[in-house]
Amino acid sequence: MHCFYTTASRHFDDLFARYGGLIMILNLIKKHESVARELKLSVEYAQCIKCLNQFLLRDKQMIYRTWDMSRTYKEKMQDMIGYLEDIREESI
Repeated sequence: MHCFYTTASRHFDDLFARYGGLIMILNLIKKHESVARELKLSVEYAQCIKCLNQFLLRDKQMIYRTWDMSRTYKEKMQDMIGYLEDIREESI
């Protein structure tokens, strides 16, 4: 896979330099839309992270999670605070 995500690469390099260690990405972009708008961005973002991770050591790769918070809130599908607490615990 050959990719050029130079702006994103610089952004994540800056995060690594500032905070070191592991970077966890929580993508809150909508996954279900009648007309795909945000979904297009979400797909490209996931591809970007996948591409950038291939250049990192396995133990340094960014962790990427998606969660459609808007849908969860509307449909009361899940305990939102509980889910965010789980993400917080995983990231510590």
